[in-house]
Amino acid sequence: MDISDAHNIENNFIRLTGNEPIYRIFSTRLLLEMFKMRTNVLVRPKCWRDPFENFILKAVQKLPTGERAHFVFKDHVYGQCWSLHNETDAMWRIYSKDEDGVKVKTTVRNLFQSLYDVAGNFRELGVFIGKVAYRPEPELLDKLTNTSFVIRQDGSGIAESLLMKRIEFEHEEEVRLLYTDPEQKWNADLFTYSMDPFKLFDEIIFDPRMEETQYKQYKEGLVKLGFTNTISQSGLYKIRDFEANLRI
Repeated sequence: MDISDAHNIENNFIRLTGNEPIYRIFSTRLLLEMFKMRTNVLVRPKCWRDPFENFILKAVQKLPTGERAHFVFKDHVYGQCWSLHNETDAMWRIYSKDEDGVKVKTTVRNLFQSLYDVAGNFRELGVFIGKVAYRPEPELLDKLTNTSFVIRQDGSGIAESLLMKRIEFEHEEEVRLLYTDPEQKWNADLFTYSMDPFKLFDEIIFDPRMEETQYKQYKEGLVKLGFTNTISQSGLYKIRDFEANLRI
């Protein structure tokens, strides 16, 4: 299905146009598993590193009657984190600690469509992709004074609640693919959906610290699988020889 044929699908892009290139670094083991299983995996926000994540949906809601309640869908949302950054030293060191990681590239639109096309009923209300907004902690906590935006009928409020982060993380330039299970049928920390990595990934770049022989083995394996887009190794730490003119 072509996104242009869907119902105002751009409304499901939050602070994004859909054309932006995005990147994600993870282990080579997971990459090979994605090619083998043809799947992508989203996780519950409680699995993310920052304990402040999902603070709105986790909060106890005080009703006008004085009663206290929880958002019933707080455990039925899933996400996956990407970045608008092409490459930084910090990204490799954080997400490829064993120097055996890989970076994949796609676009906002293609990543969104990979999930939207298979999401089934209520996908217009449950699938979003957005750029994280970074704010000082007091400003974020102020959101708790009125959380009515979360229950917007178009589903965007739930997504917005997961696109807020403390300003200390601003360097990440994060983009998140988000899914809310509207029928609350999925009861696990991981949400897996069918995805074709041959179509989704525009390029695959291996860790700049990886041994060259290891990189070549991985590349050869991906080529044999039939991946025809760019495969290379990051040159972030490779310094070429310079020639200077000495003037006396």
